[in-house]
Amino acid sequence: MNSSLSELIYKPFDYLKTFGAGNFGAQEIYGIINADFENSSVPDAIWYTLTE
Repeated sequence: MNSSLSELIYKPFDYLKTFGAGNFGAQEIYGIINADFENSSVPDAIWYTLTE
């Protein structure tokens, strides 16, 4: 895999690992909050995916 492609793939994951979730202006970024997915809520992306 070339380096620019790997950066596109891994940079968002690094952001989620480092910050969990966040926002850019009015755009909310759901992310990885904690391991208790069943008892979580917004902005936990895994919980949200499981409830859909």
